[in-house]
Amino acid sequence: MFELVLVVLLWTAIALFTWWVLGQLIPKIYLTRLGIGLVLTLMVLRFLFPWDVGVANWWQILSLPLKPLGLIFVLMLPAATGFKFARDKDAKLVILKLNVGAVDLLRVALVVLLVTANPWISQQLERSLIRSNLSVRQTCPVLANVPPVDAIVLETETLTRSGQPYRPTRQIERSRDRILAAVREYNRQVSLGNSPIVIVFDRAEAIDPRTNEGTLLRDELVRSGIPADNIEIRYEVGTVRQSAAAVQNSFQRRGLTNRRVLVVADDIDSPRAKLAFEKFQFAATPSSPNLNAKLCQNPTQEPIEITDIMPTAEAMQRTTKVIDEFFTLSYYLMRDWVTTCDACD
Repeated sequence: MFELVLVVLLWTAIALFTWWVLGQLIPKIYLTRLGIGLVLTLMVLRFLFPWDVGVANWWQILSLPLKPLGLIFVLMLPAATGFKFARDKDAKLVILKLNVGAVDLLRVALVVLLVTANPWISQQLERSLIRSNLSVRQTCPVLANVPPVDAIVLETETLTRSGQPYRPTRQIERSRDRILAAVREYNRQVSLGNSPIVIVFDRAEAIDPRTNEGTLLRDELVRSGIPADNIEIRYEVGTVRQSAAAVQNSFQRRGLTNRRVLVVADDIDSPRAKLAFEKFQFAATPSSPNLNAKLCQNPTQEPIEITDIMPTAEAMQRTTKVIDEFFTLSYYLMRDWVTTCDACD
């Protein structure tokens, strides 16, 4: 959370300073037009090149008010101008005064904080998004008894959160739960007498095999007991959509015709990953570390405790992930990369 706050503050400071410098050099009317043009250009670039790191960084600034922490910051920034210090009549105490507008902004920021950092609300939002894109009736029986598949596809955070800086070691650490889930699914397939291939991806080209993400992922899987011959690395893949296309090419090259895959992703990303592979006519089964609990278990049977309504940083991160996934899924729908789930609850 501290790293996220630091990045937001740094980029906001750079943007404000750049805007101030331009304001000193360009008349206000032209500056406004320039700002609108830059925003529209950035939106088009983000739409066409979602995997580009530079575009993604600037998009993080533009979409700041759409995320809980960014919205709170945007609300508190103008409210800070309403603070005034004054002395009382006896000149003994310094009193902090706020104008009405600043108080209203702080109240809204407090409400946003309490709602988005509430663990129970964030969990309900996450479950709602998952259930609206995965059919409980069709998926839960399969999760309990996964059929034999031809390939296990590992979707790391590099793919599901495209446009991030290329930091293989950090990305693998963040995707540790997914790696363990892929190993668990492979062992389940072996217990069925099946030996599927495990496909991993790397956004970059295979320049340095010692440090690229694909090689590091393969090493992790080999250490966990998966034979190296059963692992395939696909390079220059930066999105879930591109990973589905890469798996299709791999199946065609290997002569696999059943097109049965098990897609391992994060809980919140699993619906989009499944829908993206189904767009390529794959029989895709989703898998994630806690998908069964969040999709198949009835949340109304769980008692609500006091800790479930106490604001936490983890809950705000979960809410932010839900919002990010909602916009990403909407983007995939606009690009016709996925289709809506008609059988979902």
